[in-house]
Amino acid sequence: MCIVCESKSEEDLFNIKTLNCSGCPLLTTFPILPNLQTLYCSFCPLLTTFSILPNLQILYCSKCPLITTLPSLPNLQKLVCFDCPLLTALPILTNLRKLDCFGCPLSTLPMLPNLRELGCSECTRMTTLPTLPNLEKLYCSGCPWINHEKNLKYKENVNKLKILQRWCRNNFKYFVFNHWIQTKEFSQFFYSPDQWGGYHHKKTLERMLKM
Repeated sequence: MCIVCESKSEEDLFNIKTLNCSGCPLLTTFPILPNLQTLYCSFCPLLTTFSILPNLQILYCSKCPLITTLPSLPNLQKLVCFDCPLLTALPILTNLRKLDCFGCPLSTLPMLPNLRELGCSECTRMTTLPTLPNLEKLYCSGCPWINHEKNLKYKENVNKLKILQRWCRNNFKYFVFNHWIQTKEFSQFFYSPDQWGGYHHKKTLERMLKM
């Protein structure tokens, strides 16, 4: 049990600046902590939401399986949130400098104008990155669909996808045609007098009658 779960009133935590609740099995949310600057809350299996944290600068919330979103954190500079399986989006974090979202099901990122270091490896749903004018370091291994100069396998993956699409398209056409030629509608169409089957059948009967 962490200090948040043990405290009897929010006043006990009002002036706290650093808080470590990592691994707490009972923590579900936080009270309003206006002076908090650093928060460690990784490995909290029941944590779902965050309160207003206007002065938070550093947040570690990795491996929290029930977190789906984060609040607006105007002063946040460092965010480590890897392996949060339900975290599908991030808010705009204008002062964020470092982000590690390894293994999160994010498809894109918001505008992060001051971001300098990004670790988004194994974010397999990630397809695009916003303009990050101050980015200095990018780690994106295991992200097959990010079109970025540091993703060296992007073009290879696109070519493989095109090959797979052609194969599926051709086999689908064959399947549809193979199914159609076994139907009554095909027989009626193909052997009608105006089609090749009917014409060929007519000529065959004429030759048989002349024998």
